[in-house]
Amino acid sequence: MKQKSEVLDKCKEYVNLMSNTTGKRVKVLRSDNGGEYCSDAFSEYLKQQGISHQTTVPNSPAQNGLAEHMNRTLVESARSMMHHANVPTQFWAEAINTASYLKNRSPCVAVKDKTPYECMFNKKPDVYCFVHIPSQSRKKFDVKSKKMIFVGYPDGTKGYKLYDPVKRQFIRSRDVIFVEGTFHDFQRPNV
Repeated sequence: MKQKSEVLDKCKEYVNLMSNTTGKRVKVLRSDNGGEYCSDAFSEYLKQQGISHQTTVPNSPAQNGLAEHMNRTLVESARSMMHHANVPTQFWAEAINTASYLKNRSPCVAVKDKTPYECMFNKKPDVYCFVHIPSQSRKKFDVKSKKMIFVGYPDGTKGYKLYDPVKRQFIRSRDVIFVEGTFHDFQRPNV
């Protein structure tokens, strides 16, 4: 989001997404007392959907300790991944999305022997970077794959989000072979 005024629309999108993908409905929303959560339009939407709205006491982020802890965990994970891979800070959003993706597919104490993803979708997550070039995008004797940088998982697409450092653009693909333990060096783009 670029502006807080987008919160209501994003909330509606999320509620619809969860309902459609899991068959479950959102029952409770907990937030701080920010104006974006306490507007008449937001309250009316929650009421129409039968969603209970719980707010924290003003100036008490500790009441939302779990969310605050998760935010810190995601930021620390993203920072660690970016530092380890020598990724520029302009890719911070991709790193946060990747950290979130991985966190949701990792075991946690709250749901014994399962991951949050399994609890939400009732199935185990797929765990799977030269990118395959489809035949319609190449000539007979052209190379069949291209080296790109894995940066995360695109929203709304079953596949991977990759960065082409030569063309300086993002692509999405499902046909990827990962080279584990090797990181792209943004300081030396041809490596």
